[in-house]
Amino acid sequence: TDAGGYVYQYLFYSPFGESLYSQHAQTGEYNTPHRFNAKEFDVETGNYYYGARYYNPRVSVWLSVDPLAHKYPSMSSYVFTGNNPVLFIDPDGKKIILSGLTEVQKKLFYKNVTALNQTSRVFNHMYNDLRVSEESFTVKSPQASPKNLVLLSKTAGYFREGENGKHTIALDKYNNNSGYTPATISEEFFHAGQYLYNKENGINQTSLSAETEARVFRAYIAYEILNGEETVEGYTLEKYVNNFLQNEAVDDYFSVVHAGQKPTDKQTKAFRSAVGGLAREVNTRYSQLEGWRPGEQADTFNGATPYFDELLNR
Repeated sequence: TDAGGYVYQYLFYSPFGESLYSQHAQTGEYNTPHRFNAKEFDVETGNYYYGARYYNPRVSVWLSVDPLAHKYPSMSSYVFTGNNPVLFIDPDGKKIILSGLTEVQKKLFYKNVTALNQTSRVFNHMYNDLRVSEESFTVKSPQASPKNLVLLSKTAGYFREGENGKHTIALDKYNNNSGYTPATISEEFFHAGQYLYNKENGINQTSLSAETEARVFRAYIAYEILNGEETVEGYTLEKYVNNFLQNEAVDDYFSVVHAGQKPTDKQTKAFRSAVGGLAREVNTRYSQLEGWRPGEQADTFNGATPYFDELLNR
């Protein structure tokens, strides 16, 4: 749509991405480069760029071999979404993820992931960690059940470690699409990246530490949005996380690392102290959840954020 909300360009596709119908208002020269699955369309070749490979929608095949072909020996390494685009999505040409998402949820997901990748350096690094991993991450919307009812009543999503390198990122709360906000996506995907980092580096992180670090990550993305040229529609923070962001020591630390500089020992110490305060707030809220096990005392938490620090230093 244009600035007035009027339809400017309309595109209709087959499930495999072939263009079936298009309409253009002809009131200007702009032609959107991002089309099927919000991927960039190469006008000269008629192919889509997915990140790991190029895709030809006319014949419904990839133009190169799947980098993870060894994980799917029974399937051609050139087929798109396992030849079943109704049940599966292929976000970058590298992994096949069982979706089960509605069209509205898919649109929200692609819209917000694209915006976060374009706006946040740390989100982009984290998302690429998942994309190039040998392990797979299934994005889905679970139905609330007696087992996760309390959890879902307080949070809009969760990351769950699975077997054989197959994990789940759940992004919804009672099927009302609340989990597809950019803030929830950033937090739950961070937990997935956090899992990979801890596994690779032999870190046994407590629940309190992991949840606190995820909120530091979200706060920094908010800082990037506030101090960047782009915005992410609907990116919000809880009041206590926003208070953390407004902390003078946090603002000072974020401004230094955002500029690509190294904080002083004094700045780092003050930042860790502020993270410790955030941990106490996290523990207070999570202690209301049935089954919450922080793994350490909030009052003695040292403010460590290992995966977040690694993302910042890239």
